[in-house]
Amino acid sequence: MNINLLIIGVILLISGYLIGVKQLIELLTFVRNKSVKDKKKVANIMGGSQIILGAILITLGGIGFKNDPMIIAAVLVILLVLSIYVVRKYIV
Repeated sequence: MNINLLIIGVILLISGYLIGVKQLIELLTFVRNKSVKDKKKVANIMGGSQIILGAILITLGGIGFKNDPMIIAAVLVILLVLSIYVVRKYIV
């Protein structure tokens, strides 16, 4: 059991739930003080991806995956790419 991956996975699940389900896109730093074309799509893309990545991290942490810096770096890169995509497409 890898506690680091479990903690980061739970944090991603909670933030993904708040952004994706509760539509609190104000939690995303790149949305503040900007006009958003489609708030629902931004919330679905970012919240859904955080929920999926959180579930993957919890699963890997639960089975005892040891190479956590590599996984955390991959998750950060995925979130960065998605953030750039969302800003380019949905933020004015």
